[in-house]
Amino acid sequence: MVQLVYEILPADKKLSFFELVSSFSSSRGCSEGSEKSKVNVGIDHKRRNGDTALRIACERGQVKTVEALLNNLNNDINVIDKDEWTPLMSACWKGHVGVVDVLLSKGADVNKQPLDGVSALHLACEFGDITVVQLLPDHGVNQQRLDGGTALLFASARGHLEVVKQLDDHGASINKADDSGDTALICAAASGHGKVVTFLIERGAEGANVNEKLPNGFSTLHIACENSTFAVVKTLVEYGACIDVEDEDGDTPLITAAGHGIVEIVEFLFEHGAGISADSVNISVDLMDEDGDTALILAAGNGYIDCVKQLLDKGASIEFTNSRGWTPLLSAAGEGHVDIVTLLVETGADINAQCPHGTSALLIASEHGYEDTVMLLLERGVFIDAVDGDGDNALLLAAESGLDGVVRTLI
Repeated sequence: MVQLVYEILPADKKLSFFELVSSFSSSRGCSEGSEKSKVNVGIDHKRRNGDTALRIACERGQVKTVEALLNNLNNDINVIDKDEWTPLMSACWKGHVGVVDVLLSKGADVNKQPLDGVSALHLACEFGDITVVQLLPDHGVNQQRLDGGTALLFASARGHLEVVKQLDDHGASINKADDSGDTALICAAASGHGKVVTFLIERGAEGANVNEKLPNGFSTLHIACENSTFAVVKTLVEYGACIDVEDEDGDTPLITAAGHGIVEIVEFLFEHGAGISADSVNISVDLMDEDGDTALILAAGNGYIDCVKQLLDKGASIEFTNSRGWTPLLSAAGEGHVDIVTLLVETGADINAQCPHGTSALLIASEHGYEDTVMLLLERGVFIDAVDGDGDNALLLAAESGLDGVVRTLI
């Protein structure tokens, strides 16, 4: 009804939304019964998605409008939308301090949760406004979502240091994990929030475990290496992270960093290869994962030439083979990384090396159509008549794949 009245008013007679709501809620002229009922139904009207004027005003931070709507006794302060969010949750999500204050003073239920278990505190911590967080009662500080997430995990993942401190002061469990095994430290490390990482570790006797792992064996250091967060890697190592820890696939932080081409982190790990913690040892540059891949094989296959140079400088084996029998050269040729193929050949890689099935750098490059790589290998004197385990040579593989450019290069 409010919207209907607003639409039929002449342009020069239209009031602001706040003024219009106020006029309804404060009107003394309407009699008890049908007229008042019509007004109240209009104010409490829901859209098809469950939205009400109250929830929208809360999300937009319109304090006066919220107050006017709440003065109408028929408005349910805990009304939910289609996502089961209350007005308080919407205000917390957007960080509207004034609206949150009004809602709490009017008795809004801070513990009301939708099916996924998210609470007003969770949303306030994700937004990161410390004032909003301070307004909310702290008895639900360890309340979990359906997936096990807590307010502290939300704040840590977003890097809201002051909110993290506030939650810690009010009893938040530092090491509580969600259903995936993520803790506050893991969330902060994955997002690159170094200050939050430092605070959580320095918490004292209740501080976060710098070597904690996910169920798959992925450590906090692995996570920081994977997400290119050098500052966090540095912090973790300085606080005693085990530098040679392996996940369930056998990957070390070095293999993880090299596989993602993160030169700065690879160099740092080499520089701190000993004496990091009581159970750590020197990093072996040729440590393998469960597939037999070394850091050099992964860096070569993924095209990270700076990492390849770095690993070669540190003595990585240029002829090391993985479980398929592939060398770094085969890995680079198989992805068409001609610059890395050039570097490896110039460094002394066996240009004619073949895996047990007979695949060579020339054969794999020809089969996949990497014409520049084929040309480079031919210029460097590769054996052109090599065959794989099926008896196919480079020309047959290229022709079978319809790669005319490679065929012309080979003949």
